[in-house]
Amino acid sequence: MSAVRVGVVEDSREDFLAVQRILAPDVEVLRWPTGEQALAAFEGRDRLDDFALVIVDGNLPGMDGPEVVDAIRHIPGGDRARLAVLSGSDDPALVTRALRAGADCFASKGSTLQSLKNAVALCMTEADAPAS
Repeated sequence: MSAVRVGVVEDSREDFLAVQRILAPDVEVLRWPTGEQALAAFEGRDRLDDFALVIVDGNLPGMDGPEVVDAIRHIPGGDRARLAVLSGSDDPALVTRALRAGADCFASKGSTLQSLKNAVALCMTEADAPAS
């Protein structure tokens, strides 16, 4: 098992696989397709402390990214979790909501693989920064 684990809350299988390829082979990446599934996992078998970072898609079915971030912040260990919102949208209202909900970082996926790589790199860099 890898020493570094990253959780990804992402409904798009293709986007998840791209993030997984970007982080491989040094990082173990786990996926939950919905915020509800991620929260159930964090309240059950997967401890937030076991993850270097949790990346949350900004636009999910059901709970959206900022709602998931806010909910994670309110579960045990959620105040210490490193959370990034990675979204296909760079709508300023979404950015503001995500950061107010407690995201440590917001990055736009962009429309190319390189822009996605840059966004994931930004999120990982932010995860390595000391918590504020």
